[in-house]
Amino acid sequence: MFLSNKNWTMRLAFLFLGFSLLCCSCITTRVDTNFRTEIDKEGNLRRVIEFAVYRFDTEAEKGSTTRLAISSEEALDYLSENYLLPDSREWNITFELIDSVYYFRADRQFSYPEGGFSDYLRYAPDDGGESKNRVEFSRRTGFFSTTYTYQEVFTDIIDAEKALAEVTTGIDSLKQAIISGMSKELGGNEKTAQEFATAVEEHYCKPLLQLFETLYYNPTEFDSAEAVYKRETENLQDKLVELYRQGGASPVAVLAFRKKLDSLLSEEQKQFEDYLERRGVVLFGAYGYDFENLFNFRCEVLMPAGVVATNASTKEANGLVWEFDNLDFWGKEFSLYAESRELHWFRIIIVTLGAVVIIGVFVFIILRRPKRVKPPAPSETSV
Repeated sequence: MFLSNKNWTMRLAFLFLGFSLLCCSCITTRVDTNFRTEIDKEGNLRRVIEFAVYRFDTEAEKGSTTRLAISSEEALDYLSENYLLPDSREWNITFELIDSVYYFRADRQFSYPEGGFSDYLRYAPDDGGESKNRVEFSRRTGFFSTTYTYQEVFTDIIDAEKALAEVTTGIDSLKQAIISGMSKELGGNEKTAQEFATAVEEHYCKPLLQLFETLYYNPTEFDSAEAVYKRETENLQDKLVELYRQGGASPVAVLAFRKKLDSLLSEEQKQFEDYLERRGVVLFGAYGYDFENLFNFRCEVLMPAGVVATNASTKEANGLVWEFDNLDFWGKEFSLYAESRELHWFRIIIVTLGAVVIIGVFVFIILRRPKRVKPPAPSETSV
């Protein structure tokens, strides 16, 4: 069973001291990806890949189907920069622009693909992140049946160790900027300055880092880490101002301190957001820091015989459909699986009839065998 990434990845984006990292208005380019796989009884495949590229305003068009204008050149440039497109020497390529949506289609016939293949790769050239698939197919022929197995695995590769190193650097910079920014006000009281630095470390930086560590290494415990983070960062600004007041500051100085701290926290939070966005691929995979605008996938598979096992979203006769998005394989594998079986009825009937005939002959022979006559018992003679 796959852990639902959508909840904790989206919540993470809104946790940083209540500062929304996703609400800035910007134009977003999105790609919906459709795969269709048809498998015949010889094990040959027909594979169709379709990219639907469109644009919308993240804030203005939220929840709307209205598209912003996009040209074929812009859409193709976006695909070329973010995807390894199918080779036109091997694939039949078509494309068209309909109602501000650019459709790129690639179609190919495979003979029996021994060892499997990959035909999807999304990547970010500057950061090296990548998301890819792997298709494996097998056909096992027995005397009474042939079994066909299809498996396709998607994954978005994330190096957790590298990601945490980047997060640690960003959090350290954030901490130093907050402490340095208030150094003038805290300079006259070394004890208060030390307590201030400790409070920022203990109530903000440490739980924030633990939140990311949990996200990468133990996501099932994310709720617990989130609760700790919320508890520690709740009213952080009030805690820091109270430390300054307890250090002997006058009411006027406390008000000035609060005003400057509020401005500093807002600015440094924005700087931290920018830092995360610049390293989005390293931290969050090939799709970057864009949890709100999911990339949707639809995989259709037509199996050559009756389906006996699958994890498909929907099933109708031999046709299967999976629908998912990029967060379903964020930092892990997401597997599509199906098995179908064709019974060799002619062989089954012949063997069954043969067995019936053999059993019938055996029974007939037994029944036709002459019965043994018991010899008469010897008569008793009188003496």
